[in-house]
Amino acid sequence: MIGGYVTIENLLTFYGLNLVSAIVFIVFVYNRYRKNDTVFVFTFFMFNTIVFFVAYMLSAVDVSFGFAFGLFAIFGILRYRTEQVAIKEMTYLFGTITIGLINGLAASMDPSLSVLIPNILIVGLAFILEVILDRPDAYRDIKEPILSSKMIIYNNTDNIRPEKQDELITDLVSITGLDIIDIRIGRIDLLTNSVRIRVFYKSDEEKK
Repeated sequence: MIGGYVTIENLLTFYGLNLVSAIVFIVFVYNRYRKNDTVFVFTFFMFNTIVFFVAYMLSAVDVSFGFAFGLFAIFGILRYRTEQVAIKEMTYLFGTITIGLINGLAASMDPSLSVLIPNILIVGLAFILEVILDRPDAYRDIKEPILSSKMIIYNNTDNIRPEKQDELITDLVSITGLDIIDIRIGRIDLLTNSVRIRVFYKSDEEKK
């Protein structure tokens, strides 16, 4: 069970620790190795901060670690339903939620340097894995291309059927001029016959 040390000093101290960990995790690990794709940066920071403060408030009452962790695990898995999210982004999202949860719960506990350990391990492991997997010889010929993404509005819902995906990608390439590798169908508006599509394409750095 948790609770008993709810003070403004602890709140500010642990939120500072949480913010530093989140900045390193999101800006210097995720954003660096995703080639400055900032689509999810706002989402990660907001999830992290919201989870921190909700966990901090929950820690003022008798709530078990298992209950709190399960609550936010479900919250993270639910995600936004308007578009599909890549597994790697979901992993980073869960990481930011976990960092916020750990620090939010720790803010009401007896202050201890031991809370630094999970922060360092989560951020450090992500950094090490990104460095290893970003090496040119990490996957040799099967290395995943560097992809950027953007959201576009496509005004032809007839082409979004699964059997027409190749035709849809060809049309999107001709419209945007981008080297599109994959697409994710988002919100469909039948009134305007339009659909939001996130396109993933090779970045300029990959083409060099």
